[in-house]
Amino acid sequence: PLDEQDTIWYVMDEFGSRVQHSDQPSFKFTLFLDSTKGIAYTLMWPLVQVDCEDEATRDYVMGAGDKDLRSTRLLPWFYRDVTALLTNKPLPPRTMDDLDSEM
Repeated sequence: PLDEQDTIWYVMDEFGSRVQHSDQPSFKFTLFLDSTKGIAYTLMWPLVQVDCEDEATRDYVMGAGDKDLRSTRLLPWFYRDVTALLTNKPLPPRTMDDLDSEM
């Protein structure tokens, strides 16, 4: 099951693609799949009181609370030098059993 830490990447329609990022979003968006019609919709609802002419914003990385994780996930939209987050420590070797257990 999906929780707040999961990020689903998908391309929104013309409207959804124009909604800007904010760390204090005014709306939340989620993907809704209608399996009976084979169509995907984006549902949105307000998180705060909004008035006519207020800008609709969303958090592009909803659920990523850690500062470094948020800024790393926002790299496609906002540049940040992340070389300080990189380490030279090699990753432990992985086996096919490791990959199977992650799925």
